[in-house]
Amino acid sequence: MLVVTTEAYFKGIKEKLLSEIGLAQQSIYIAVAWFTDRDLFAALLSRQQAGVKVALAVTRDEINTNLAYETLAAAGGEFYRVDGALMHNKFCVLDGRDVVTGSYNWTYRAATENYENIVITAGDYDLAYRYIAEFKRITGSVGVATDTHVDLGKVIRRLQVVRSLVQLDERDDALRQTRRLCTEWSDPLAEQLLTHLEAGHYAPAMVMVDEFIQAQSRVLVYEDPILAVLRLEIRDLEYRIVAVESETSEAEKLLSDYNHAFTARLGTLAEEILRLKKEYAFSHRQESQYSQQEYDEAHRRYEEFRQEREAEALQPFFELDAGGREQLKKLHRQCVLLCHPDKVADELKDAATYIFRQVQECYERQDLAQLSTLAQQLSQGQFRAAADTSRIDVLQARRNRLQQQLAVLVKHLANLRQGEAFRQISAITDMEEHFTALHTQLSQELTRWQSYAVQSEPA
Repeated sequence: MLVVTTEAYFKGIKEKLLSEIGLAQQSIYIAVAWFTDRDLFAALLSRQQAGVKVALAVTRDEINTNLAYETLAAAGGEFYRVDGALMHNKFCVLDGRDVVTGSYNWTYRAATENYENIVITAGDYDLAYRYIAEFKRITGSVGVATDTHVDLGKVIRRLQVVRSLVQLDERDDALRQTRRLCTEWSDPLAEQLLTHLEAGHYAPAMVMVDEFIQAQSRVLVYEDPILAVLRLEIRDLEYRIVAVESETSEAEKLLSDYNHAFTARLGTLAEEILRLKKEYAFSHRQESQYSQQEYDEAHRRYEEFRQEREAEALQPFFELDAGGREQLKKLHRQCVLLCHPDKVADELKDAATYIFRQVQECYERQDLAQLSTLAQQLSQGQFRAAADTSRIDVLQARRNRLQQQLAVLVKHLANLRQGEAFRQISAITDMEEHFTALHTQLSQELTRWQSYAVQSEPA
């Protein structure tokens, strides 16, 4: 199941909207009372020209007269001026999946003068469907901003999944799948099916599904319903793997951020202590075999820490505020979804793995600018999904492999979170206070080892 996330933004809203628009691949619905921002309009027009269907609704008001809205319609998009009651909505639905709403009108004043907010809910098809339905209601439109070249094979597979879910009495899941179908397919049958399911009229809904599938059987090759179920399981596993790997990356980043802060603030102290320990062990190494082992261990720890500090100094690390860190996390998840090696065609796995590593490195360094660039590049769709297949044995093997991979990842994440270092670091409530206390402790330890060094000097 796709992970649903909700995040609020109070700063950098225009930049966030531009980023979200740039990542859209299928459709964008916008209903906003006032729209005067040329940059946002240019971004929408660019996505429409790139093949992403765009539908825009604004209130009929003299404020909304300074943009060339007709260019959007000329490019194949949809534009509506809403009459009657004030259309005071401010929402955007991306790819029938992600919803942006809040106080923000898409105007220059909102971007430069006002206190505003937006909330982005990603991965919630139910919520997205309700906003799209409202868009159609206030504009009187049907089937706008959808691909006119519908893949009927995909429609039938989703209908088969809906039928299977109803038969299994998984009715909430059946509703979610049907609402998702409505965002992808503008045929009235989808809305009628949803109406039946919402009312609990399952028998006529199943008759409708069966009749449609039978009618299409003349032009479509029959496909075993188990294939649709397997594909759904595989998609669910892929999203769960991405979600677990994202959580693992966040846990590992907690550790790496702490190590970076420790090295930057206390690295000099710690290295000097390790050096003095090594020198002390060196002067006593001939006392016994055990003393020699102590020296070898002290030497190893000193050299490892020194080399780690040198490597750390060569790696740039970018400081971010809370908002920047949230945006970094969101972009990281988007990039992982777009380039995860397990989701792409076999011939693209090496290239995807290379980009995937770059994404992980940017995330660890908190390089928000570079990660944004990678996200924009990946949004162009350079990595296509693995080719579909109608062989049950192949899909079963892939599902089984993904199940095993997920189990390994879940176990690794659990071990990571149960580790002493993670538990200690995650328990710190005030990092500034923690490092201040640690500085005092290490300073006292350094003084102690310096006194040992003086005592060990020959008379």
